[in-house]
Amino acid sequence: MSEITQAHDRILTVDEAAEKLGISAYTVRQWAREKRLPTIRLGRYWRFRESSLQAWLAAQEERAR
Repeated sequence: MSEITQAHDRILTVDEAAEKLGISAYTVRQWAREKRLPTIRLGRYWRFRESSLQAWLAAQEERAR
């Protein structure tokens, strides 16, 4: 796995995901509950694979065109 791929496969917290997406942590949690975001559930905590969020964001951009 390349260094670039490893950087994109970081596991993010809610706050980190919110910062990457430019939205509030509250919205990230709400969208995770609604299954609008690709998530990983670890016990009671939401986590987000950075590469999955980037792919999701790219798909959102395509849908907006």
